[in-house]
Amino acid sequence: MTLDVRRARGPAAATLRHEVEMLQRARHPGVIEVRSVEDQGSTIEVVTRGGYANIADANLTSDERASAAEYLSTTVNDLHQIGVAHGALTLDNVLIDEHRLPVLTGFSHAVLIDHPTHPLARADNEALAAVITRLTGAPPALPTTRPTTPPTKNRPRRWIAASICGAIALGAYAVIRHPARRAPPLNYHGGVLSFRGTAFHVGEAGDVLAAGRWHCAATPTIALLRPQTGEIWTFATWPSPSHPITAMPLATVSGADALATRSDGKCDVLLVRRRHAPTLVLKP
Repeated sequence: MTLDVRRARGPAAATLRHEVEMLQRARHPGVIEVRSVEDQGSTIEVVTRGGYANIADANLTSDERASAAEYLSTTVNDLHQIGVAHGALTLDNVLIDEHRLPVLTGFSHAVLIDHPTHPLARADNEALAAVITRLTGAPPALPTTRPTTPPTKNRPRRWIAASICGAIALGAYAVIRHPARRAPPLNYHGGVLSFRGTAFHVGEAGDVLAAGRWHCAATPTIALLRPQTGEIWTFATWPSPSHPITAMPLATVSGADALATRSDGKCDVLLVRRRHAPTLVLKP
């Protein structure tokens, strides 16, 4: 096994010490491994597992790049669950191991967070989308919804889903207006959302939707849960012909299988029902 040794003194020692603390908190197969630390106060020596190349320099096949992107996305999601935001996600901070899988390094800007929906976690997700785009040569994408062609005039409009790591890009060709301030009832089956005579493709069969006035907004919008993975996204608005929508990842909740909405008096909160665990309350 190859080892890397880093030494620092003075102000640089404080930076390296912080990085070690974050790495020890973020113990994960997809994160660089700390083997030993010798801290003398004014100086510090850190030994990590080494011998990795930068992933940008690796000659990966398209399948290996796709696998690396998925693995990296899982690592970042796991870190947010642990309570760590990386804070500096770039391709330069992604290495590759002997199994052709990514190893995340560069934790000097990492910070502790109290929830996976923390703004710094969302910033990580946005940076991760850019990393995956550079790695794979294409924007990150969830399995896209298959278009349907029902024999009626109200053919479902196409919402284009995107992002392993989180962001879902949506395009649509109809405008929905919501004069009511209460969350509307939803008719959602097989990945198709029907509302006031208009139908849309949203996600895929098996996903779960809920509508609510997140952030005390006057217009209710959608939250989407994928029970197979526990991933939850929210949409900031409804689609219009000229305005594509980007939905951002809210959280990944293990065992989540249903969503509901509850008012806290001023705003709506999202209830995430979990198998074999108490319901979790999220504020999108």
